[in-house]
Amino acid sequence: MQLPMLFALTWLCVKVVIFYTSWIEDTMRAGIMLNLLFLVILVYVGVKKGAENGKETFHLLKSGMRPAAIYVIMITVAIFSYYKFLDTDFFDTRLDQVMIETNAGIEQNGGWAEFSKTDGIEKETTQEEFLSNQESSLRKVFFSPLPQASYSLLALTLTAIFYSLLMSLFFKFMASRFKESVPD
Repeated sequence: MQLPMLFALTWLCVKVVIFYTSWIEDTMRAGIMLNLLFLVILVYVGVKKGAENGKETFHLLKSGMRPAAIYVIMITVAIFSYYKFLDTDFFDTRLDQVMIETNAGIEQNGGWAEFSKTDGIEKETTQEEFLSNQESSLRKVFFSPLPQASYSLLALTLTAIFYSLLMSLFFKFMASRFKESVPD
């Protein structure tokens, strides 16, 4: 319980330092890399503890998932809190970039008249209405703290399962290889 909490607090502290110092422009990428590193370490520690007791593969998987699950829950709360209370302009900036790219895409496709014909948009819809609808739907689905935390929860859980499975199989494989090579 202590190691996942320490890693979650470390992650949050690193994100806050990066945010206030503007050390790295893309704070999301730094957070993702830290999460992957911390998950590997947590799963390794959990599986190693389970392997010391000589458990079966399923129990090793469970041993690896236990600290990872605690970390995933804590980091999901940290992600939500970070984007909700600290970096409140992050999603607005990202959404503005997407809307600029969308406008550029419309212009590259021959303007609004051509774009609306090719993409099956209703004839009476104006470009401003279309962009407004796109912006509001993107904000609801992708560009707010709750969806970001939800997607992070899903991604980190699947990554933790994958890491636990690989680490458990690796430990079992290595244990069987060393048993065969050690003479009695």
